[in-house]
Amino acid sequence: MNVEPGIKTAIKAVMNNRVKREHIETLENALANPQLNDNYWQLILDKEGASQVVRENIYIARYVRLLTLKAILIPQFLPDFLAWITDSKEWEIHYVTSFMLQESILQAASKSTDDFPYFLEKLKLGICCVIDCLIDEPKILKQSQSLLTGSGLWSQLYKNSLSQELEKVLDLMGNYIEKRQSLQSLKSQYPQWISLLNKINKFWYPPEKHDYYYGNLTRLFEKVGTAKLAAIFYQIGQGSVPKSLFDKFSRNQSELILFKRRINRREDIGNYINKLGEEVYFFFCGTTNIGGISMSRFTALIILLVVFLLGRFSARLELDSVIFSLLPGQISEDEETESDQEKSKTISLSEKNKDYYQRTDDAIDRITNRLTSTIDKLAQDNVLPELKVPNYLYEENLDKKGIVIHCIKKLINLPDFSYSKITENDAKWQEFSDAIYAYQKYKGGSNPDGVIPPGGNTQRWLEEDIHNQCLNLPRPTQLGT
Repeated sequence: MNVEPGIKTAIKAVMNNRVKREHIETLENALANPQLNDNYWQLILDKEGASQVVRENIYIARYVRLLTLKAILIPQFLPDFLAWITDSKEWEIHYVTSFMLQESILQAASKSTDDFPYFLEKLKLGICCVIDCLIDEPKILKQSQSLLTGSGLWSQLYKNSLSQELEKVLDLMGNYIEKRQSLQSLKSQYPQWISLLNKINKFWYPPEKHDYYYGNLTRLFEKVGTAKLAAIFYQIGQGSVPKSLFDKFSRNQSELILFKRRINRREDIGNYINKLGEEVYFFFCGTTNIGGISMSRFTALIILLVVFLLGRFSARLELDSVIFSLLPGQISEDEETESDQEKSKTISLSEKNKDYYQRTDDAIDRITNRLTSTIDKLAQDNVLPELKVPNYLYEENLDKKGIVIHCIKKLINLPDFSYSKITENDAKWQEFSDAIYAYQKYKGGSNPDGVIPPGGNTQRWLEEDIHNQCLNLPRPTQLGT
C-alpha cells in the first residue's frame, strides 16, 4: 500500500494550519514503519522546501509550520530549528506561529498525545537533543526556555514525564558511580540520554570539577521550574547553589547530597559580614609578642604608632615590618594585581606575537572602560566578595582592569594563568592565545585566531559574558515545590 499520498496530505494540512486527528494518525502510522527513516522524512519535507527555507532564511508562517513539523519528525533537527528561529529579528512572532501549530495538534489529538506513542517518542528525543545541545550552543537558550514553558507539545511532555525521567537517570548514574559500576547498562536502558551522560559523569568523580559552560542548563531548568535539576547544574557549573534555591531543600545545612553528589550552599552577603566581624574581633582581641611581652594586637598597634609619631625614623623599616606582620590580609608580591605588574613589565615576544598581545590588551582596556560603571556599582554595594573576586583587587584600591582580567581567565578556563607574565616569552602568550581560540570556537566564531581584536566579536562576547556571568549574581526564580 502506498502511504506517501496520505503523508503529503498531512504535511500540507500542517503547513496550512488545518490539522485534523486523521492527519496525526497518518503521521503516527508512518513513524511506526521502520522503513520510513530520517532520510525519508528529510526527502519528503525537502520537496516542500524545508532545507531551502533554512538555507535562505525565509520566514513565512507556512514555512515556520513546515519546520516545526520537521523538528517533530526528525528530533535531531529541533536545536537547528530553534537556531533558525533565533536568527530572525522577529523570532517572537515566528515562535508564536509555531506555538499555535503545537496547540492545534494537541487539540486535534484531544489535548494529549498519549494515543500516539511514536509521535510522543520523537518529541521526547527532540527535548533530549536540545538539553544536550545547550551545553555547546548558548544562543538557543531563550528559545529553549520558551519551548519548555507554556502549553505546547514539547513543554507538556517535559512537565508531565521527561523532567522526572532525567532526575531518575541522574539518580541512577550517581548510584552506579558510587558502587563503581559501569554505566553501560544505564545507557542501554536510556539511550536518549547517552550523550549527556557521557559529558557529565566526570563531575561525579574526584577531584571536584566545575565547568561554566553548563550555566545554560542551569538557566533552562530554573526557568521551567525544575529545582533539583537547576541545583545540580549550578553545582556543576559554578561550584555552589544560590541560597534562595538551596533553601528549597534545606534551610539549616550548608551542604547536602543530591543525585549522590554533594552540593554546597552559596554564601550570601550576610555570611560575609559575619566573617568580617569575626576577623575584626580577632584582630583587636588577638595577642602578639613584642620583646618577650605578650599583649593584645590593639595595644601593640597603639604603642607602635606612638613610637612612629615620635619620629624614630631610624627604626622605621623595622617597625613597618612588625606592623605588617600584625595586619591581616596584606598583599604580597605574588598577590600584586595583574594590572599593577603590567606597568613595569618588559615585552620579550616575537614581533608577530607582540602585535597580537598589544591588540588583545587594547581590547581588554576597552572592555574595562565599558564595564567601569558596573564594577563601581558592585564595589559600592559590597557585592564583589560574593562574586568571589580576589580581595586584593578591591580592598585598598579598586583595580578594574585586574577584575576584568580575572573574569576573562575564568571564562577561558585559565583561572591560574598569570596575565602579568604573558609577555615574558612566546610560550606564555601561546597558552593564553590557545584558550582564546577555544573560546572563539565555542562562541561560533567564523575565523577563530586566538586574538582579541579591539571592537571585534570576541571583545563583545567577553564583555557580555563578564557582565552576565562573572559579574552577575544569579537570581533564581521562585520555583514550585
